[in-house]
Amino acid sequence: MPATLAEVKDILLKEFPGVDVTAVKEDNYRILGPIWWNGFENMDVLERNHLITERIRKKLGYKAMNVGVIFPLVPGENL
Repeated sequence: MPATLAEVKDILLKEFPGVDVTAVKEDNYRILGPIWWNGFENMDVLERNHLITERIRKKLGYKAMNVGVIFPLVPGENL
């Protein structure tokens, strides 16, 4: 069974205190979207993406197969 939007948002909220997940959506059975967190301030894009992927996979395992791209941004950054 794939991850639910609620599960992914819950993990992000617990792993990254203060993260803004309001733009994370489910589209065509994939969970994706940008998140904003102050903790990404001194990280490059690869570090941010690795951290997100690691935390989600650690908690969800194979259920994370439907998690698409989560874009990690600092407040004020836009896609």
